[in-house]
Amino acid sequence: MSPKQKLKILCLISLLAAIFCVLYGFALTSLTSLPAETMTEIIKKYNFDNTPEMISAIYGLASNGVYFATFHVLEIVGLALLIRGRYVGFHIYAASQLGVFGIFVIVFGFLACLSFLVWNVCWILVYHRASKHLNVSNV
Repeated sequence: MSPKQKLKILCLISLLAAIFCVLYGFALTSLTSLPAETMTEIIKKYNFDNTPEMISAIYGLASNGVYFATFHVLEIVGLALLIRGRYVGFHIYAASQLGVFGIFVIVFGFLACLSFLVWNVCWILVYHRASKHLNVSNV
């Protein structure tokens, strides 16, 4: 299997995940209209932690749902460019991953998201390695 084919397979799998995340981001924004009491009842129903901190975190994530979706749309653009053989797609992909990390830092704080940063950096390195065969001038 050629490096271009491997990159396309990797991009297509990530593309499916990014589409799901866009939908998830827009679904999160609908939570901002729910009263805190309703949110508490929903959380209790599914046996989640219903502390004020957890409810605050859910609202914080929901209030940034549009940004979450936007960064994943940016990721889709980067992946589409990578599939087409454009190296600039890697930079767009990397920026989107760091943007998503930034949203989580805003909501949960840096130390709580450190493992998420490591995960994103690992994916950026995977994509860098998979796309290094692309011509850098092929923007």
